[in-house]
Amino acid sequence: MTLSTTHRFDSIALEALSRRPGIKWTLFPEGVLPLWVAEMDFPLAGAIEQAIVEHARGGDLGYPAPTGLPGLREAVARRLAEKHGLATEPDHVMPMSSTATGLALSVRAFSEPGDEVLLLTPLYPPFKKSVELAGRVAVEVELVDDGSGYAIDFAALEAAVTPRTRMLMLCNPHNPVGRVFTREELE
Repeated sequence: MTLSTTHRFDSIALEALSRRPGIKWTLFPEGVLPLWVAEMDFPLAGAIEQAIVEHARGGDLGYPAPTGLPGLREAVARRLAEKHGLATEPDHVMPMSSTATGLALSVRAFSEPGDEVLLLTPLYPPFKKSVELAGRVAVEVELVDDGSGYAIDFAALEAAVTPRTRMLMLCNPHNPVGRVFTREELE
């Protein structure tokens, strides 16, 4: 079975993927398509592969500086400006070692213990865990199936806001439902 999107370079063979040794492909019996973990199934982009190989050949595989590899913050700031028109100082870019770390730090930076944080559910579990571990209150607002997929119930979202609400943690594209919210929805 070959899965394909509209791009010819996005064709992948399920049989080849199922032979991979990682937990995604070994946890469940053959024939089960694992959609529970965000692992890349498509080939690595050439530029990324080349950068990894060059870095490995350099021999410095120790812990990187907290600011990331040289040039990373500048490259991210440049990309944000070029693609999204968002002027960002490189010093304001903070690389994170994992999504969960970034979530935990953002909750602590933008709220206080006892504050409410809105979550659009179902949701990648570390979102809720980061709220609870920080002593904040997770308020779940369920996405609704509008017949074409999951959508934000804006009336329910508005009703969930209280004087204690400090944050809305938004995952876009949404994990696990895969929904990419429109510009109109996000504004």
